[in-house]
Amino acid sequence: MDEIKKRVSYLEGLAEGLQVAENSTEGKVLQGVIDVLQAMVEEVETIKDEQESFGEYLEVVDEDLSNLEDDYYFEAGEDEFIEAVCPNCGETVLFEQALAEEDDMDVEITCPNCGQLVYSNDQGQLDITSGDDELVDDDTEEWAELEPQE
Repeated sequence: MDEIKKRVSYLEGLAEGLQVAENSTEGKVLQGVIDVLQAMVEEVETIKDEQESFGEYLEVVDEDLSNLEDDYYFEAGEDEFIEAVCPNCGETVLFEQALAEEDDMDVEITCPNCGQLVYSNDQGQLDITSGDDELVDDDTEEWAELEPQE
């Protein structure tokens, strides 16, 4: 920002050095351009200051949100979650064990990274781990028998 201020000041000095009469058409145009440039520098400085303040505020909000997410998602304890690995991208997905035990409705868990199906209670499928047990495309395992992940 200081560089722009210096350049505007330099142009102002050049205009004065030309000795163009201020009441002439050229003098009025030149002075008008310099005035606009100075106003733009001031406005950009104001926007820059506001942007820095907003960035600091956003960091505080992000930290607060992160704390809330930690409290919300892990309040009940990690033992109530099942870990699944996406077969497409390898992303690890956590979901509540209660969803896997749901019989009244169809439950499909998709990878948030690539959208690939990670678990479906119709299929009881894919690379799902809970504790030391691992299920891979096996409908015979009962979810109630699985130990929660620690």
